Amino acid sequence: MSASLGALVLLTVNGKLTHNLSVASFTVSKNNKVGSLFESGPLNFTVRLKNSGNVQELPTGHIIVTDTFGKVVAGVNINVPPRNILPGSIRKFTGALDKSVIGNRHLFGHYHAKLTLNYGNKQTATGNLAFCGIPYRLIGIVLVLLVGGFFVFRWLLRRYNQRIISKAQGGAGQTSRKSKKK
Repeated sequence: MSASLGALVLLTVNGKLTHNLSVASFTVSKNNKVGSLFESGPLNFTVRLKNSGNVQELPTGHIIVTDTFGKVVAGVNINVPPRNILPGSIRKFTGALDKSVIGNRHLFGHYHAKLTLNYGNKQTATGNLAFCGIPYRLIGIVLVLLVGGFFVFRWLLRRYNQRIISKAQGGAGQTSRKSKKK
């Protein structure tokens, strides 16, 4: 067994430089399951960037998450700390949408995520996606409780009505007996 040491040297040589970076995929996932409907956070954005140019790229950028009304909910930085994408390759970057970004806010509703990356000589690559945050288990529990509460209320109302009717019938029978005795 022997140990060896190597170093990566990135050079730019004279000639025509082609900066061409594109978004190969832009997804959102929870527990490594990609989707568009999520019950709760934290969520992870995954961006795969393809470098079709002939020079290494060092993209930097962010994802802006907005709600249905266009209000900015969160901002997620991408490629921090900066890493290069070599020519002819695809590299994956991730960013988390968690409590450190959105605080104690719960995801409920429809959201849009807009990716903007800067690279090369003031060039940009963009991507968009939409996803929903709906706590369907919590909603299901609330619905079951409401329906159960409705039936319990209905049952209690029937028992109350039966008791009132039986009292009224018992009271009417007593008054008719008293009138017969006189």
